[in-house]
Amino acid sequence: MPLTIRQVWYSLISDGVLVKEERTYKQAVELLGMARRSGRIPWEALRDDTEIRAEPVAYDGPDDFRAGLRQAALDYRLDRQAGPTGAA
Repeated sequence: MPLTIRQVWYSLISDGVLVKEERTYKQAVELLGMARRSGRIPWEALRDDTEIRAEPVAYDGPDDFRAGLRQAALDYRLDRQAGPTGAA
């Protein structure tokens, strides 16, 4: 069963390899991330239990909805690195 990074960190603490400090947790996150990216640890060996929650957008009425659309239009930025869109 894959472990979370926090579980690996606590295992290292209980084995006396690391001390329980915020900086050692951050170091473990960085080290395990590099090990995964380099292929030294398979991606499946660690699991991510982070829950991503999407909250639905709600409006107080039509005027609030229009204000939201207006703000979205003002916030629009073209990705200049995306290249041509193919539109003529």
